[in-house]
Amino acid sequence: MYVAKAKNKPVRIGFVATKHIGHAFARNRAKRLMKEVYRLHRHELASGHEVIMLAGSFLTGASFSEAEKAILALWRKAGLMERKK
Repeated sequence: MYVAKAKNKPVRIGFVATKHIGHAFARNRAKRLMKEVYRLHRHELASGHEVIMLAGSFLTGASFSEAEKAILALWRKAGLMERKK
């Protein structure tokens, strides 16, 4: 994942899956998982960031809950999640 600061704009995010992930169906599944996690949790992300998420081979065999847990942990580690009050 690559993160860049942006001035007070909403989060912009791109999803990338390279050919080392596998065939087209595996790449598409990995991107769909990432997009769904983003769709469900976009309101929790802090504004002012631009993000590129690279799919890992882990996502090709992961369930949705495993993918969600891994992606949310990655976002927390990167400081993208808003602090709860």
